[in-house]
Amino acid sequence: MADLQDVVEEGNAEVISALNALTQAVKARPTTGHTLAGWIIYPLIATFIFNVIGGIWDSKAMLSVRYDTPMASIFIEDEPHDCDFMRAPLGVKGCSYTRETNVVKTGVNASGQHVVTYDDEKTWTLLDDPSQVHAGIYISWKKQ
Repeated sequence: MADLQDVVEEGNAEVISALNALTQAVKARPTTGHTLAGWIIYPLIATFIFNVIGGIWDSKAMLSVRYDTPMASIFIEDEPHDCDFMRAPLGVKGCSYTRETNVVKTGVNASGQHVVTYDDEKTWTLLDDPSQVHAGIYISWKKQ
């Protein structure tokens, strides 16, 4: 019985010694790398996620669902980049662009006349030639 107790105590001593060595190694590791990585990597990940979500939210598919319009009737201009910080000359340009969404709807009034609205159905205007107006969603950019 004494031999078994010696073996158990010897095994416990080895486990305790290994745990102490592990604890010292963890305490001795540099922590500045982790905080530096956090300051660099986490904002990059957050920026990537917000850009992806923003891109999906403003996509033709989402606009089609939001406005109940076929995707073929959605027209999105390319976003201008002349105000970007990294565009020559480098630096702040003092300008930015805002996204403008214009919804054009056409229809026929009770008198049978063709009408169009540009302001979310608040006002309707009579059309002389309905083939000149194309209903849809138009995304443009306004410089500020």
